Amino acid sequence: MIRVLLVDDHRIVRKGLRVLLEASGEVSVVGECANGGDALQKVHELLPDVVLMDISMPGMDGATATRQITARHPDVKVLVLTMHNEPQRIKEMMDVGAAGYVVKSAAPEELLTALRTVAGGQYYLQPEVATTVVREIIEAPREAGPILSARELDVVRLVARGLSTTEIARALFISERTVQTHRYNAMKKLGLHNSRELTLYAVRTGIVTLPE
Repeated sequence: MIRVLLVDDHRIVRKGLRVLLEASGEVSVVGECANGGDALQKVHELLPDVVLMDISMPGMDGATATRQITARHPDVKVLVLTMHNEPQRIKEMMDVGAAGYVVKSAAPEELLTALRTVAGGQYYLQPEVATTVVREIIEAPREAGPILSARELDVVRLVARGLSTTEIARALFISERTVQTHRYNAMKKLGLHNSRELTLYAVRTGIVTLPE
């Protein structure tokens, strides 16, 4: 059972989400709140598996709350559920620590798939959102960037797919120490600091295949 905290300033939206999610039999809604400030307190008290987070709210917004939640409780995943589909919004929320991004027009099964994915420790971009990100990348001016080796690319690709160091080592038939070395070298070349940033880079540059 996935334990979820709902964060949205519209009570009717929260009520509808609770009914939808609990009807699936896979989700337990452990709490609700209307802004980011209250969400911080609820996360501390309830330690949900996933926080379903809106962006635009009175008081503390979703981006600020997500940054603080993921810093204080790295095991708690934040899945963005919002009406916004602008590339800058998507980038901002992924940069501050969100594990996934879904728009409110998504079908119920899409939302459940996203919850399962982020609760399982992987990242999720709704196809509509992924298309927006890819379009932004394609239309953006091209700049020369650092060149990763073939093996570094393999490691980055698998990190972005949510595999652990052990799983990557098995998949590539190399040692865990070698995996760690390739990941470190890739992050150093790219100026990145953790697997979350590496995953976002892989999505932006098309290293990983986005869901269709």
